[in-house]
Amino acid sequence: MNGKRKKKLSVRIYHFFTTVIGLAIFVLGVFVLFHIQDVVVTGNTYTDTNQIIETVRDDPYSVNTLYVMGKYKLGKGQSLETLEKIKVGIKNPWTLKITVTEKPIVGYIEMSDGYAYLDINGLVVYKHHELLPDIPKIEGISGEGLQVGDTLEATDKQLLQQILRATDEARKKELPVERVMNIDNSVYLIMGNIYIKLGQEVSEEQIAQIGPILPNLEGQEGTLHLENYSEDNDTITFKRGEFPIQIE
Repeated sequence: MNGKRKKKLSVRIYHFFTTVIGLAIFVLGVFVLFHIQDVVVTGNTYTDTNQIIETVRDDPYSVNTLYVMGKYKLGKGQSLETLEKIKVGIKNPWTLKITVTEKPIVGYIEMSDGYAYLDINGLVVYKHHELLPDIPKIEGISGEGLQVGDTLEATDKQLLQQILRATDEARKKELPVERVMNIDNSVYLIMGNIYIKLGQEVSEEQIAQIGPILPNLEGQEGTLHLENYSEDNDTITFKRGEFPIQIE
């Protein structure tokens, strides 16, 4: 009996150590196979790629693709102020795939040291000495000294909010706005020689009227009055040759 018991014990010990060694090999294999060797970032146009990678790999354990992916699946991963969304996955066991959605740029402010690009909330999401195409210039509000991560401040916060809203709605409608101005406490969108007066309160309904009207104004100069347009008042007038006094 003792011999059989010893044999059974030896077999159990053998299986135990075999299992432990097998698990150790498996764990080691996972660490080696899923060790991050490459990172692919897509979706960013103005946010620095290296900054995104550093943000995702922000702790000593972020050397493993499974760990990093799990961290973001559980909502524990970090992001950047310039990003609306960040998604982390695995392209292959050793390659981390990061897909981001940046906050839309609605306009820019020109400063002595470059251009500050703003989102709908007035947050500076990008700053550069080069001018990006197809983004309207916001005038009539000072932003000197702004850095990425700063929020544009103004004496009249309500007016600033309406300006940013106007630029965002124009972006959504893909209107060719070149400049957005504060003239006599009224918001103007400027497209070539066409000035569109929106007033102090900007609505989506106002902006929606512009696209269908623009083709009829081709080659003309003047001001399109939308400041009184609303659900209850659909009067829209175009005054040829009329321009605001405070224009450059």
